[in-house]
Amino acid sequence: ILPCNYSFLVNSIEEFFKLADIITSVGIGATIGLAERLTFTDPVLVKSVSLILTVESRYNIFFWHL
Repeated sequence: ILPCNYSFLVNSIEEFFKLADIITSVGIGATIGLAERLTFTDPVLVKSVSLILTVESRYNIFFWHL
């Protein structure tokens, strides 16, 4: 299996962190939406999804303070 080649359309560290902040923010929004849907379909999983949300939020705070 050949290694993956990643191409991020950034030219500086600052642009990289801005892109990472956007990606993390989208992930947080998706996780919140998933948690909301799970409250109706599978409430047992809400706790696990909430734990993921705390980690993603920490990432977002890191990027926001750069």
